[in-house]
Amino acid sequence: MGIGFAVFVIISSSQKEKEEKKKEFREMKLDYPQIINKFNLYIKSGMTIRKAWFKIAGEYEKDQKEKEQISAKACGRKKAYEEMVNVMYKISGGASEGECYEEYGIRCNLSEYRKFGMMLSQNLRKGTRGLTELLEREAENAFEQRKNLAKKAGEEAGTKLMIPLFLMLIIVFAIVIVPAFFSIRI
Repeated sequence: MGIGFAVFVIISSSQKEKEEKKKEFREMKLDYPQIINKFNLYIKSGMTIRKAWFKIAGEYEKDQKEKEQISAKACGRKKAYEEMVNVMYKISGGASEGECYEEYGIRCNLSEYRKFGMMLSQNLRKGTRGLTELLEREAENAFEQRKNLAKKAGEEAGTKLMIPLFLMLIIVFAIVIVPAFFSIRI
């Protein structure tokens, strides 16, 4: 019995870990369009890549500190932004910007972020000409992906609601049919 309980605990903890990872990836995919749009806006306004990065990471860090002051526990940590803050500190410490951006994409472990990191790294080497157009296209693609994710989430929610609705239908049938059978006299 103890072995069965141990196996159950191990399986449930690994399942919980998978769910948390899945939630983290979903959250990162939802954050991506926002990051790209902010970055594009700052670049179009004349900021350098580094300044735009520092601005986004700094705003996130400031918001987190304000949230922590309001509530005692750390709340709403977002991995994509946390990695941006880490990159900000690495660059401030003297690390190569291009390498840091590429590492950011790798650490986020999603193709969108890898593409973003490589795009920034290449534009540092070749110059920022055409970066706004690339970011604009990437923002459009990211927005389309976000719309598709929202549709998928809506469909999943609808599917999850089908089971309770079906159970309620069975209960209603039972409420109507059972008294009808008892009232029939043969």
